[in-house]
Amino acid sequence: MQKLFEKETMKTYHFLIAAALLTASCRQANNQTEQETENTVTTDSTEIVTFLKAAYEDVFNAYNKQSEGNPDVEAFDKKYLSPDFLMWQGELEKMAKKYPGEIVGPDGDHWIQAQDWDQVSMRVDSVSTSKGQPTAAITITHSGNCSGQEHITLALCKDVEGCWHIDDFISLSSEKDAIKACVAEDQTMELYAKLIDECKTQRQTRDYTSLDKFNKVPYVTEEYYRLYQQVDSMDKANRAEGLSFFNSDHWGLRQEFHSIDSATVSKCEIMEDGRAIIALDLVVRADYVRKPETYHEPQCMIMKWEEGQWRVDDFMQGSTKEKGLSEKDLMLEHLKGED
Repeated sequence: MQKLFEKETMKTYHFLIAAALLTASCRQANNQTEQETENTVTTDSTEIVTFLKAAYEDVFNAYNKQSEGNPDVEAFDKKYLSPDFLMWQGELEKMAKKYPGEIVGPDGDHWIQAQDWDQVSMRVDSVSTSKGQPTAAITITHSGNCSGQEHITLALCKDVEGCWHIDDFISLSSEKDAIKACVAEDQTMELYAKLIDECKTQRQTRDYTSLDKFNKVPYVTEEYYRLYQQVDSMDKANRAEGLSFFNSDHWGLRQEFHSIDSATVSKCEIMEDGRAIIALDLVVRADYVRKPETYHEPQCMIMKWEEGQWRVDDFMQGSTKEKGLSEKDLMLEHLKGED
């Protein structure tokens, strides 16, 4: 499995007052904001350090008592990890059941950042904020037969009751993003398996509109589907004039009378907005000649987690990707042209 790839909003206050009063008010507001921020950070830092020390002491007490057997990692996860992290763990576990005997997802133990241990301890090095989320840099020290140190960053969050939870383990990369990418890649391959089966049917029926059903929910997002419907309706109205946006199939990247023979994921990363960008290598067959020809096509899709599954939110392929324009962007431009 491979891993993959926010906006800060500012409020501008307009005061219709004299320049001197404006300056004084801004200084007062800035001082107040800085003080509130400082108080919040100080309070959160104290709470976070206290939470992490207690959590890791509880966890490592079990790890350091090897004579009593292996620690119950699942119990500690449920006790200290965030609901969102646990949800993604659950998705990975469902996926792993399809591949018995295989290692699926991140390998190793996120509590000790290793596979083997003797004695372990933890210290909190610093607490800060990254992209609006509290984080803590910690050092995990291994001693005894397995000696060494691991420096990682923890992302943290509070639940509705005000209790802290670990939301992510970040070493060289995010563990939660790695899990998301694994699930996104697997569900993308499931989607293309369905597309390939449909292509086998359409080669027999010669019904090259059968892939249209994949342009609907749940295969694509609600937002993409609404936009697709608008463009499709406009194209049908302008068909007599020969104006059309969809002059090729975005699933197989070819025009009519082609079908998809195979698909392989070459890259899968999680972007900063939480969506997944997935690159695939497609083998596409031309069905309109006696001796079918095959082509290798690079596919690039943006997937979004919606209603408990990864759905296609955008297509970015060929020259479109190089120009930095997505299919959704192009559809919006197409609709503007009609206005």
